[in-house]
Amino acid sequence: AILWQKIIKNKILNQAFVLKKHNKIGQSNELINLAKKVSLNDSKNIEAVAAALYFKTLFGVSFSRDELCFENSALNYGYAIIRAC
Repeated sequence: AILWQKIIKNKILNQAFVLKKHNKIGQSNELINLAKKVSLNDSKNIEAVAAALYFKTLFGVSFSRDELCFENSALNYGYAIIRAC
């Protein structure tokens, strides 16, 4: 469980780094604060909250992971490659 917590925390911190590189400092700081709140059971669903903030900041407020668009196709392809490893 501790490994899972570290993976999720670092995932969120990496998302914060990407947003900082895109000059989204406020949202980057929000993600850093969320990363600090990741707990072993993630009862507050911090990972999902962070992902929603990240994708909406990066791709626009109307972005949805359920939408059929280029961004989702690229993300789905990338996830498929990772799962295959």
